[in-house]
Amino acid sequence: MHVFLARYLTQDRGVQHWPEKALQKYVEQRRWRVAWIVACAWYSGRVQHSGGTCKEWWSGAARWFRDRVFYKFIFPRIVDSLYFDCGNI
Repeated sequence: MHVFLARYLTQDRGVQHWPEKALQKYVEQRRWRVAWIVACAWYSGRVQHSGGTCKEWWSGAARWFRDRVFYKFIFPRIVDSLYFDCGNI
């Protein structure tokens, strides 16, 4: 993530108050990334713990969703978002 900070600092170098504006861009980008990771972690934990040994009516549906949909389509996108390529400076 320090690559983003360095990139923002070098892009806005000629602008008045450039350190504040660069830090503001960095904080905004970082805030949305952290919010996404926290939401994905919560959702992932919620899905993985549902459909366990409970005998309620939604247990089978939750287990089916977890095994057929979540692990094949949603979970790989969550894992890919953790390995984010910051790019070059």
